[in-house]
Amino acid sequence: MVHNNTLIALVCALLACLIWSGNFVIARSVHEWIPPFTLAFGRWTVALFALLPFSLMVLKREWQIVTAHLRYLFFMGFIGVAGFNTLIYLAAHTTTVSHIAIISAATPIFTLLIAGLVGEEKLSRYPVFGAVLACLGALTIINHGDISVLFKQAWRPGDILALVAALIWAGWSVGLRFKPAGMSPVTLMTIAMIFGLLGLMPFYGWEIQAHTVDLSSWQTWSVFLYVGIAASLIAWLLWQYSVEKIGSVKTSLIYYTIPIFSSMLAVLFLGESIEIYHFVGFILVFAGIVTSNMRRPTKAAYPPR
Repeated sequence: MVHNNTLIALVCALLACLIWSGNFVIARSVHEWIPPFTLAFGRWTVALFALLPFSLMVLKREWQIVTAHLRYLFFMGFIGVAGFNTLIYLAAHTTTVSHIAIISAATPIFTLLIAGLVGEEKLSRYPVFGAVLACLGALTIINHGDISVLFKQAWRPGDILALVAALIWAGWSVGLRFKPAGMSPVTLMTIAMIFGLLGLMPFYGWEIQAHTVDLSSWQTWSVFLYVGIAASLIAWLLWQYSVEKIGSVKTSLIYYTIPIFSSMLAVLFLGESIEIYHFVGFILVFAGIVTSNMRRPTKAAYPPR
């Protein structure tokens, strides 16, 4: 029998995944009238101003920690805020929501590999084999199930950008393990947003000169509010609640509903079609995830870090 708290946590995690799936769909649906750097800049500007009232007191208390780790915070802001989501928004110009979602599902595997390379995770044959399966799944999506495309180099630019974005998000996830002692998540997110916006500013300035964007329309601001409030803050809070209640392992498995939600939303709102290779790619990615989480029985547990 599922306890009420567990059920609530599961629902919260599912809602977070649904909201993040909506972010992919919005990126694709508005790509003709909101260019990618403008969408990213608007998203994080809204998120920052929404977060500041709750983070100012914490920032003041932790300011010495912040000033002592500016290089770390700049790196996290550059890849996590300026990098990852902007690449997703760029990818949405030349590929489908389903492709972005399924390729992004390989991110935990890439995280595990990067963690192993930097010595933060003990790699065994299971994670490596799982990574191979997940990569094959991502490549299946990229080449539309046709292996000859790999040799013709006829890949969609958006698929490549989505793959690079997944690698960057994996780097961000590993970077979180090096978060300075005493620094709260809200401080990390606030300063990362500030640095990320500074990194986006030159590209945003160029883009609004080169493209006509109606920043006074309610449609534009409704998009900014969704990606800035719902996808950046509400989904994150729902996810954190789930992690606290049922643990990171069980919560992480729910993350793989994103390709399912994204594909359903894309079919409903964008008229995208689902092909057999989508299912093959997702099955390979999911098999890689399961394999990477297999552990050989040991007499003693690996010591926590």
